[in-house]
Amino acid sequence: MELFSLDSSVETNDIKLTVNSEILMFWIHFSSFHLHWRGYEVEDNEDIDDVEREHLHHELQFFDFLYHKFLMYVPEADGGGEHLIIISLPLQVVEKIFFELDDFIQYCQIYGENELLTITKNYKSTFATLFQDINPNTCH
Repeated sequence: MELFSLDSSVETNDIKLTVNSEILMFWIHFSSFHLHWRGYEVEDNEDIDDVEREHLHHELQFFDFLYHKFLMYVPEADGGGEHLIIISLPLQVVEKIFFELDDFIQYCQIYGENELLTITKNYKSTFATLFQDINPNTCH
């Protein structure tokens, strides 16, 4: 199964992710991890300054958008069978995801989430073909 394709018919160059229900659950888990982590930092970390807190609020909004975007594609319980779902995301969103995969890799390693770790590493190496020349320190 092709993990993604670049939609050349759209000026924005959206990325079309082709996922089954298992991979869709992976993306929901990925998004909720980032929501939880940033939410914790905003609410409970008193050592961050206002600028960093504001930055975390923007990231919370991004991952909230992403989480709900993926939730929209969850099939109904009686949908029956395995279906492939095509999710279109702007290239900039996929770029942000690419750079956030490293934190999720660390999470998976720490908590022994080997199946999630394999999927994450596969997406990291696949997306690297798109973003290999970009410096992550200038993108988020």
